[in-house]
Amino acid sequence: MSDAQARRVQEQFGASAAAYVTSPMHAAGEDLDRLLAWGAARRAERVLDVATGGGHTALAFAGIARRVVAYDLTEPMLAAARGHVRARGAANVEFVAGDAGALPFRDASFDVVFASNLLEHLERPAATALLAEAHRVLRPTGRLILVQPNFRLNPGGYFDDFTHVAIYTDRSLQDYLVSEGWTVEHAEPRFLPLTMKSRASGLTFLVPFYLRSPVRPLAGQMLVVASPSPAAHP
Repeated sequence: MSDAQARRVQEQFGASAAAYVTSPMHAAGEDLDRLLAWGAARRAERVLDVATGGGHTALAFAGIARRVVAYDLTEPMLAAARGHVRARGAANVEFVAGDAGALPFRDASFDVVFASNLLEHLERPAATALLAEAHRVLRPTGRLILVQPNFRLNPGGYFDDFTHVAIYTDRSLQDYLVSEGWTVEHAEPRFLPLTMKSRASGLTFLVPFYLRSPVRPLAGQMLVVASPSPAAHP
């Protein structure tokens, strides 16, 4: 990530760190339940949550994994996530600050690398660096899980966040992953609402029902699960 883009991201998300911790779209629902069930079935012992935000996914995986690393570029966001996770008694979550394109971890050290709402903030060289680093730190049997805004579903609101610098659709993201040495195993074009700032975001009691519904009229995000292609894995 360029220095200028890193500053924009830090300024934007550092100021909203507390809001991410309390966001119902990030904190509750069947999406986290499904991720946990999937991780438990695969016996994921080590999980890396890149751009952890409020730490909700890190906290969820802490219940099934031996070690979870919550990783974020933005120090205020990481501090908010640490407070959120520690307040709930999770002692197996480590908090590390750094750039997603230069992960400070050993090769083949994680079973899951998870990233939510990240690639759209990265210029193409930085996104490619992240995918290469995820490839490196994942075990050959590991999985990359991405939750991303889907431009195809909400083109009018995609750039309401001025830190978005890249466009992805469910189709282009899968093609991009394959070109970078990944095998796409699962994809859902409609997964979650695009932003916690939507007019309906205050209706917290509706969130679990929304996530369980096969019809998601507000959905603007996608889910993609990929594995390292054997020939490309270090």
